Amino acid sequence: MQLSAFERAITQSVFDAILPGLAGRAPAARDHDLVGAHQRMLAAMPRPHALGFRAAFVATELAIPLLVLGRPARLSRLSPPARVAAVRAVVYHRMYLVRQLGLLLKTAAGFAYFQQPGVRDHFGLPPVADPGSRA
Repeated sequence: MQLSAFERAITQSVFDAILPGLAGRAPAARDHDLVGAHQRMLAAMPRPHALGFRAAFVATELAIPLLVLGRPARLSRLSPPARVAAVRAVVYHRMYLVRQLGLLLKTAAGFAYFQQPGVRDHFGLPPVADPGSRA
C-alpha cells in the first residue's frame, strides 16, 4: 500500500512532532526513514486497518489544528514548535476520542522508530528479526 505524497508529508510532520530527538540522548525522526517503515507496516496490515490508520493521519493534518489551536490550519504547515504543541495537546485533550487519536499516532511512531537500525543501535537493542526466518 503506497502512501501518496500528501500522506507522506503528513506522516513525516507527525513523526517529527512526536520524536523531535534529544541532543545526544535520542535520535530524531527526521534522521531516519520512519515514513518507509510506517508504509511497510500498513502494507502488512489487513486493508481496513491500514485505511483506518491513513484516515487518522489525514484527520490529524486537517482537524487537529482547528481542535487544539482554535483556527483552521494544516498541521504540516505549522512551525515545528507549534506542531509539537498541537500533537501534545491531542494527547492531553479533554475529549476521549481525540486522546485516542494521539495514542494511535504515538504507537505508529514508536513502531516505525524502533524498526530503524540506527535507533536500535543507539539504544543497544538487537537487530530486528525477520519474521519469515526460522531460528
